[in-house]
Amino acid sequence: MKIRQAPVADLLKYLTELYNSRPKELRIKNILTLVNRYYVSITNHKSIMPIANDFLNDWCDLNWSDSMKNCPNVPGIIVYKNKPDGSRFYGILYHSGYIGPQELQTNYLSYYHAHQEGHIGSHTYLAGDWDGWGAPVRYFKFDPENYVESGAWNLGERPLSLGCLGHDVRMLQTFLQKAHPNVIINGRFDENTLKALNETQSWCNLSQKNTFELNNEGQKIVEFLTNGNKH
Repeated sequence: MKIRQAPVADLLKYLTELYNSRPKELRIKNILTLVNRYYVSITNHKSIMPIANDFLNDWCDLNWSDSMKNCPNVPGIIVYKNKPDGSRFYGILYHSGYIGPQELQTNYLSYYHAHQEGHIGSHTYLAGDWDGWGAPVRYFKFDPENYVESGAWNLGERPLSLGCLGHDVRMLQTFLQKAHPNVIINGRFDENTLKALNETQSWCNLSQKNTFELNNEGQKIVEFLTNGNKH
């Protein structure tokens, strides 16, 4: 079935209405079940709940991380905490209008979550309290001023460094793999990708940098790899 992206702003409006009304019949254990309920209500899908509840890979494609270092911290982002029993506690970021001290709140954001009594709860958001994040771009569209889907980045449109995700990273890895067979083309700028980049910079008589930009030096690296040269 063809997937249609719904505005993430409409999802947040739906959650806000439920939070304000708190219907008695609402009994949830996971806030993401309401994401599923909303999407099903506006499409012909019967469910978008992923197999084995792998929300990050299924809903977010390449727009997620198990680190908060590169979290965009904008409304609509799903964040999670790892629980001792191996499960995860999820929240969805939004602007509640509440403004707290900077050391206790990130970007003036709050998050919706499943309250232990079964209704929707809300709490101020501090990025350091969470373990990972995801942008559910497979089913929801973000305002490009807030978040650009990783698949939309072309190589050269932004500097690439550790933690970057996207099509542009995948393209860089495709070039690097020509001389570094151990580079995995997964669209994630990881330590292995950085090591390959630094080695290639040395082969090209360039200073080692922890970022890649498609400037004169970047063009030299791409040409070196494209021409089949290797150390």
